[in-house]
Amino acid sequence: MVLLSLALWGKLGGVSGMFLSTPLAVLMMAILAEFKGSRWMAILMSGDGEPYPDGDEGPSRKRPSPRVNAPQADATVSDD
Repeated sequence: MVLLSLALWGKLGGVSGMFLSTPLAVLMMAILAEFKGSRWMAILMSGDGEPYPDGDEGPSRKRPSPRVNAPQADATVSDD
């Protein structure tokens, strides 16, 4: 998909179109994924049609990651 986008936007916009081809393709995929009628196109573009990893709704709605507790000292070990 990236090469197709690169060729299309390169033909339309020259070198500047080539630089913008991947961000424009990702933007199109994210917009297409939001609507049921165009979701099939987003799936064709990305494989799964999910614009955000792990089902997040975007960077502004990210949940904080759970804290990992430090390992507890074993109380049964003695220094005898």
